Amino acid sequence: VNAGTLAVLQRLIHDRELSLYDGSRLLREDRYMRLKEELHLSDEQLRQRSIFPVHPSFRIIALAEPPVIGSTTQQWLGPEFLTMFFFHYMKPLVRSEEIQVIKEMVPNIPQEALDRLLTFTHKLRETQDPTAQSLAASLSTRQLLRISRRLS
Repeated sequence: VNAGTLAVLQRLIHDRELSLYDGSRLLREDRYMRLKEELHLSDEQLRQRSIFPVHPSFRIIALAEPPVIGSTTQQWLGPEFLTMFFFHYMKPLVRSEEIQVIKEMVPNIPQEALDRLLTFTHKLRETQDPTAQSLAASLSTRQLLRISRRLS
């Protein structure tokens, strides 16, 4: 991620304020209300001046794989970004958990088809072959749900 984007996001995440390239400004709600009261302006007048409030429940949710130490590929979730977010580690689902999720989301999937699909997927995930592992990466639980819906 480019350093300029990082600086912009940091200001939005920590301060809830942002100056956009078109000249408009986003202000956290308490500062917006104070400005509105001090200048005796309406929401419409502030809108015409390109000043907008950031909703108090505004959140940014980011999804990423954890950084791989020693990797040669650029990873967007580096030390600079990690300090900006609270994060939760999500362990991969074991086969029985994945079966439960799929059965609850796609109750009409034939058991034999589900067993074959998951046997194939977990063999790919457990192999040491880099080609097979790259294929396994495309068979996420979300993708398995899509396949299961087609099979049902």
